[in-house]
Order: sequence, then structure tokens, then C-alpha cells
Amino acid sequence: MQEKTVTAKKTIDGTPYEVTIPFSVPETLEEASKVWGEEVTLSNAVSAAVVSLQAGIRRRIDAGGKATPPKDIAEITEIAKSDLANWKPGVAAAKTDPVDALLAKFDGMSEEQKGQLIAMLKEKAMAGSDPLQGKETNTAKPAKKQPKG
Repeated sequence: MQEKTVTAKKTIDGTPYEVTIPFSVPETLEEASKVWGEEVTLSNAVSAAVVSLQAGIRRRIDAGGKATPPKDIAEITEIAKSDLANWKPGVAAAKTDPVDALLAKFDGMSEEQKGQLIAMLKEKAMAGSDPLQGKETNTAKPAKKQPKG
């Protein structure tokens, strides 16, 4: 067992409360099952996994709702279901290179969407910004003023 402290904060009617207590934390699944029982240990693991999965689904809803055009619920549901195939609770998904992601999506776009995207990219390129990062690519610094002398 590992000793930790757990703190909870809450403000009631403008008065802040903070309570800190010691907590013995099991360090293995076997130890947790021994201390709390297998049913409680499994129930808590499943509950935490469901909360994590719900957060992932909400991120898909946010991304789908902000897409141009917004995705419908059926499309968002299919994306979330396909993401679930490789999902493990508590394990961050590998970051995808934004260019690779864009190219992968490009193939599934309609001709009209492809044309709109190409036009947007050309516009961004002409404006001197990176369309994938939203950052200025023109890194030239203004000339320094000469000291008066």
C-alpha cells in the first residue's frame, strides 16, 4: 500500500472549505481486490472506464458539431464506434500528424468539399499563414533601428 493524501475543496455561501485526509492506496490489482473485494474493484474500474468513454464520445460530438458542414449524429456515432476498436481506458490516443489526417479525410470528401478546401488552403497560403496550424509562417523579423549617434 502507498500512503497518499486526498484533498477536497468546496465553497458554501462564500466560505471555502478544504479537507485533507490520508489514504492508503493499493499498488496492484491483486492488492485492491484483497482490500476492497473483487466486485468493488471491478465495479470501480468499469465505472471509471465508462466515464472516460463518455468523455471521448463528447469530444467526437464537439468535433462533429464544429465540422464544416456539421456531421449528423449517425456519422458521429460511427466515428465513435470505430474509435472504440483500439480504445483502452486511461491510454491517450496516438497523436496524428495533421497533414496525414487531412490527406486521409480528403479522399472521403465530395468534389465540392475538395474544391472548397483547396480554395481555403490557397487563400491561407497567399496570406502567409500555415492553414494546418493557424500560425504565421513568415518568420522574417523587422529590421532593427540603427542607434542614434
